[in-house]
Amino acid sequence: MGLLMNNRPPIFDLRIEPVIDPSGQTQRKQKLLTAHRESRFELFSDSGVYKPNPNFDWRGYFWNAASFLSDDTGRMHARANAMLRLVASLGDGHFWTSAATVLLGRFGKDSETPRITSEVDQLLRDRLRGLVLEEATHRPRGYNDNYPAMAALSAGVGARLTDQPDALQGARVCLEEFARLYHRRGFLSEYASPTYSPITLTMLAEIVNLSDDPFLRDLALSIEQRLWLELVSRWHVPTSSLSGPHSRAYMADMCAHYHSAHVAMYLGLGEEFTLIHPFNSQFPGLPGQALHNGGPDVAFQATSFHHPPSRLVEILRDRKYPHQVIANAEVASFSRNAWSHERHPETPFCEVPANVVNTTNYQTPDYALGTSDRSWLDGKQHTGVHLVFRRSRSVQSLKDIGSLFARYLFGPCDVINRHRHLDCGGRTIGLQHESSCMVLYWPRPSWGASRGDPDPERSDIGLLQLVTFIPNFWTAPQEIWIGDTPLADCDSCASSPSPVFIHDGRVFVVIQPLEITDLGRSAAVRVDEVNGFRAIRFINYESTPRRFRADELPAIRNGFVLKVVSCDTHNFSEWRHQWMNHFRFTDQWHAGDAMRRVRATLPEGVELGMEISPYSEGIKCRTINGQAAPEPLFQATGIDTKSLPLI
Repeated sequence: MGLLMNNRPPIFDLRIEPVIDPSGQTQRKQKLLTAHRESRFELFSDSGVYKPNPNFDWRGYFWNAASFLSDDTGRMHARANAMLRLVASLGDGHFWTSAATVLLGRFGKDSETPRITSEVDQLLRDRLRGLVLEEATHRPRGYNDNYPAMAALSAGVGARLTDQPDALQGARVCLEEFARLYHRRGFLSEYASPTYSPITLTMLAEIVNLSDDPFLRDLALSIEQRLWLELVSRWHVPTSSLSGPHSRAYMADMCAHYHSAHVAMYLGLGEEFTLIHPFNSQFPGLPGQALHNGGPDVAFQATSFHHPPSRLVEILRDRKYPHQVIANAEVASFSRNAWSHERHPETPFCEVPANVVNTTNYQTPDYALGTSDRSWLDGKQHTGVHLVFRRSRSVQSLKDIGSLFARYLFGPCDVINRHRHLDCGGRTIGLQHESSCMVLYWPRPSWGASRGDPDPERSDIGLLQLVTFIPNFWTAPQEIWIGDTPLADCDSCASSPSPVFIHDGRVFVVIQPLEITDLGRSAAVRVDEVNGFRAIRFINYESTPRRFRADELPAIRNGFVLKVVSCDTHNFSEWRHQWMNHFRFTDQWHAGDAMRRVRATLPEGVELGMEISPYSEGIKCRTINGQAAPEPLFQATGIDTKSLPLI
């Protein structure tokens, strides 16, 4: 029976709050959809085909059709129906069912604004009818929360649309599990993803908008408002960014460029807190910016109505700096090849254990630094350390924002596509204290083969390296030093591990390498330019391509201590010399128990320490000044956790 006694969940305090200025959101929605239709409508033929690319992603047909159907003049409805006729039998999974559910619920024959033809309505409804009961079986599992959120929408609203009331119970139980997750953790499992958290947000909002079940609506609204609070706690207003770390991020997200979170924040909160928004980053876009799949499909979010709690305005307006958020999330095990598979027959049953991830985010007016203590699932899309900062005092566009992120790579990074994802080939364990962090890396064994990626066990690899990237598509750092030597050009190196100092806009950053296992290389540190990115490389191996054994990879040490300060509070020359003279660390490998023990003392006296097992990814301890690092459920400056729903 779940939690359905007396039609209310007895162990959850839903605490539903008023919504921020609904009329303002309606105006922004209309403005955004108008801009979308003007830019997209003529790209589709009268028969519904996307002219620039006949193989256009079928999801795009749904989302664009939703925008065209919302045109009150009716001029675009016929073309939208032609588009839907094309994709009624294409695609599968949660994206299809949720999109069809929203369109039928908003524009179908039984809606308040019926704009889908009887023929197309029947095509969509017939196929949805065969999928709704299966959608009702999905639950949050510790990864990709957007999937069960879509399933809850498809089952909860689809139960009515397809006359299958049994599906409603499955949607209720799914949302109960989301509520239980928030009851025991600070963040959802798919935490702070600039791409996917807004999808979950929109799915919950659509349940509120389209469901006729009071219990389901109330529970969805409470979860949606809690997710709004989660995202706002990490929103860095000075750079208009959902600051890190991120469970899943693409290149546009890691570059702190325009993404779906900007659309959600613009719709829900307006331009006061979104200096980067659709009308300076998409309509029109900025030449050279990183875009995921051509940019956020704003129609996907803008045809919905969101329900951000009204106190978000007060939280953001009254934010005092420094602002810090420490929160946890739970992540499932990753066993991509748990069954025998010809591409990967030797993979262990569970490659990554289920864990609780602790995240830290520290903000000042000039920057936001974030880290997590563990990788998220296989780590490919995870940003374990992320820095976003102001390049100028007044942020007017993406050109005024900088970022820094790291990836462990098998092989060179001579060609980096700013519009495509760059997988991380390493595992990370991190620790952060305010504006300083320590992140330990090692190359992961085996898992890349299942996707055809480079695999050090099964492919000949000539380069193992940890690379920190700084996008400089429009603006380059003012100064970069390796140790006490300034870079004379874009390509410099050091034979031994040396700190790299960066002056970029409003911040000074030092990336201090820890032990970099030398397996054969011509340089330990190299700084160069790659397709608009400044790349800072800490190299483990650079020699004749060879294969590596699974048992040797976790013992390969790499990693760094990173410190960031504002240029207003420090002199770059003095700060560099102080670091060079006073930073100390030990990084020891104990083969007997396969433990790595690292301790670093920063010039200001802060001591960061970790003792970990890369083989099991076990953490014996993470310490700050000798004390265990804090691991609260949710703790954020200026936010009373007792006032949060579902906590």
